[in-house]
Formats: sequence, structure tokens, C-alpha cells
Amino acid sequence: MTYSSQTKITFYIKIDLTSARALLQLYDYPLRLTRPAIYAAIGTVAHKILATSQAYMAYFPKTGRVYRLPDGRLHRASAVGEAPAILSGKLINSGRVQARSGCSRKSIIQWDVYFNAPYAGELEARYSRPYLSRATKELEEVFYDAIEKAVKTALRA
Repeated sequence: MTYSSQTKITFYIKIDLTSARALLQLYDYPLRLTRPAIYAAIGTVAHKILATSQAYMAYFPKTGRVYRLPDGRLHRASAVGEAPAILSGKLINSGRVQARSGCSRKSIIQWDVYFNAPYAGELEARYSRPYLSRATKELEEVFYDAIEKAVKTALRA
């Protein structure tokens, strides 16, 4: 995972065209017909990762210190190891999922899941407030299962 002014995780699956063709020829099925299914499966998982990251911020309890805001309201911060607490809503609302287009090779499918609030990367890396990395780890098996299901479904069609 790369941290910058935004927290960004890039998913890409690289299909080795030679081995994929050999495998799919056993089924007499062209590679060009499985690519859309894999592309859609990765996109679905990317959206689940974004939703899970946002759920960690919105719904999981926070146990950090409580302090009074300038307007008089009380706010409970997140503790180390917890997803960030919501104060202004900038971070949670800055989450995006984007398909990367313009790959030079048709063997690469890439989706980006990121939060582009100015402090997003620092919260995750420097202040140990995992939200995107935690969601990614949690959904790793879902990712592999989705790819497998997409290929099997495409092969049966």
C-alpha cells in the first residue's frame, strides 16, 4: 500500500495471456469473454472495500478520549488501532472507487479504492487508525472467491 496525501490501494489482476489461453482452450472458450466477468468481479469487491472502510468509521465504537468542541458539543476520538472517528465528515465522504482505464496491455485490469482527504494517508500510516487496510484484509478471501466465481460462471455460459 502506498501512502501520500491520500490513502490509496490499487487492485490489479494480471492475466498471463499464454497460460490463460491454454487453460481456456481446454474449454474451447476465448479469453476475451472471461475478461468482462473478471473486471466486474473486481469492481464489485472494490466497492465492498470502500463500503466496509466507511462502515468502520461510522458504526464501530470509539474508545478514545472525549473532549469538548468549540461549539460546546462533546466528541469522542478514536483510539490507536480503531478506525477514525467522524467529526467533520470530510474523510468518510472523500472515499472513491475508480476503474483505471488506458492500461497499455489488455492483460491488466485495475481498480483504485481511495480516500482523498488531505489527512487520509497520515491517519492510516502515522497515527495507526486503520480503515482501508483493515477492510482490504477482511475482504481478501471475498476477492479471490469473486474472481473464481466469475471465471466459472463465464466458462459455463
